[in-house]
Amino acid sequence: MKILIIDDTPNKIKNLEKTIKEYSSDFIIEKRESYQTGYNALKSDSFDLVLLDMSIPLYDLEGNVEPLGGKFFLIEMERIGIDTNVIVVTQFPNFGAGKSQLTLDELNADIKQYKNYKRTIFYDSKNTKWKIELINYIKSLKVK
Repeated sequence: MKILIIDDTPNKIKNLEKTIKEYSSDFIIEKRESYQTGYNALKSDSFDLVLLDMSIPLYDLEGNVEPLGGKFFLIEMERIGIDTNVIVVTQFPNFGAGKSQLTLDELNADIKQYKNYKRTIFYDSKNTKWKIELINYIKSLKVK
């Protein structure tokens, strides 16, 4: 199985990769740190699963994070017809600011309309629940 991680948080990336490799060393994992580099990877190669951060920078080394970058990524995948399963892995309970701010539940209700979106996993480095959810989902993919 080939997995693409699109995230800009080094510790989170490391923990995702470690969890997956502990489950099976057979996985091929590629990592990208922004919307644009993740998009380029997905256009040029095929993956079985994308682990997508919701709040990501549009470009590498830009520094500016787009609070709903993951949503825009899902929209673009659907627009160009990329049919890869996506799990949103986020460590934030809220997205955006002011009147346009969304809770994680509101965001999930909004993005479930995109065919690639499968679920959201709330990442918390102090808790193992996210690891169990991730591995259980990966197991379900391998059975099919």
